Amino acid sequence: MFPNIRPVPNSIRIWLLLAFASALVLLASLAPNVQAADLTVNSLNDPGTGVCDSTECTLREAIDAASSGDSIDFSVTETINLSSGHLIINQDRPSSGQVPPI
Repeated sequence: MFPNIRPVPNSIRIWLLLAFASALVLLASLAPNVQAADLTVNSLNDPGTGVCDSTECTLREAIDAASSGDSIDFSVTETINLSSGHLIINQDRPSSGQVPPI
């Protein structure tokens, strides 16, 4: 079909295979290393400022900020009064420590 095309020598095939394998290793090493976060509820307010940070993190903000696999801890023990409606939790989110009454 293509009379002027010669077969690729084995040494070039091996070199191409090693180059491809090296590229895969490099790409795998560049992939982001995502780790679960520990969010700490440190405020009794509801709804809060909308940002869960070390200054203020309400239960609603922690739930909104959490991703699947993250955990929500509590540094407050008093009752959290919800004034902005029901909490919506649509992922598995483990909590640790003593959970205060809500």
